[in-house]
Amino acid sequence: KKSLGLRVRLPLHESRACISIPAPLGGTPSLMSISVRVVLLSGRSAVIRTEPGTPLRQALENAEQALATSLCQFIDGSGEGLLGSRTVGEVGLRDGDSVTALARWPAISASAPAFAFRRADGRVVTWGHKDGGGDSSAVAHQLRDVQAIRSTAGAFAALRSDGVVITWGGPEFGGDSTRVRDKLRGVRAMQSSCAAFAALRADGTVVCWGAEDVGGDCSAVQEELKNVQQIQASTAAFVALRADGSVVSWGADDCGGDSSSAKEQLRNVRCISGNGYAFAAILADETVVTWGNVADGGDNSAVQSELKSVSSIASTDSAFAALLADGSVVTWG
Repeated sequence: KKSLGLRVRLPLHESRACISIPAPLGGTPSLMSISVRVVLLSGRSAVIRTEPGTPLRQALENAEQALATSLCQFIDGSGEGLLGSRTVGEVGLRDGDSVTALARWPAISASAPAFAFRRADGRVVTWGHKDGGGDSSAVAHQLRDVQAIRSTAGAFAALRSDGVVITWGGPEFGGDSTRVRDKLRGVRAMQSSCAAFAALRADGTVVCWGAEDVGGDCSAVQEELKNVQQIQASTAAFVALRADGSVVSWGADDCGGDSSSAKEQLRNVRCISGNGYAFAAILADETVVTWGNVADGGDNSAVQSELKSVSSIASTDSAFAALLADGSVVTWG
């Protein structure tokens, strides 16, 4: 049989070979087909032909063929991942546009008694204590196109490129997401505490599950969890940064779940870092606000006057270090 396909020529600096991409069912290429340049962070690129109605997942597979590289997902200009369940047209790609793609590299995650290995092809292999996530056989058929894995002390959660989340492991550690399964769609990021997970959806809402006392229950603040841009976690709490620069927290009070003491200061927040027991927020004026366990970084009053022109914050389990614009470092905790 003859194989009809679209011929896509790679840029000369990449290769002189051509990649044949199957044409739509029906025989001939559609007049609606468009050209899109796919660019890796390394600078390598290739041009694919696709259609506005093509799912991003299929377009990503076409790009994988053209680049001879396993890809995780497309990302937009702001660095946000584009969900594979949407179409090329739905994300606004037009003829002649360029889009960035992330290469998928192998990665290993661990709970307390088990490991989960995400292969370059997006499949997952697990081993270790079966009740702590070492046995994923019950969901193995769903663990495909996985782009990220988060773990608690006894469970795992895998985020697929289509925005679906799959969980396994100890139910008391978040391994059972049955209660919120229907909401775990369109997810773009996840965080985990010691026994709970929080998923940030593309619509800016948040879904939580796992042990209620360490952040698995966010019902008390659910109405506030809108237009969320970022989630961070401590050992037993979560914090969400909203688009308006405000902050919402939940979970164990002594691990940062209660941010009421800093509520008036938590305005125009730019980004948030968490350690095991506290959180630190950089404001738009490049100063820092902290809350959580006082002994573990939740109180920065001793160095507050030094925390100006802060560009970034790193953490250990019980302390923070802020890098200032002049290259100096301030620590507390």
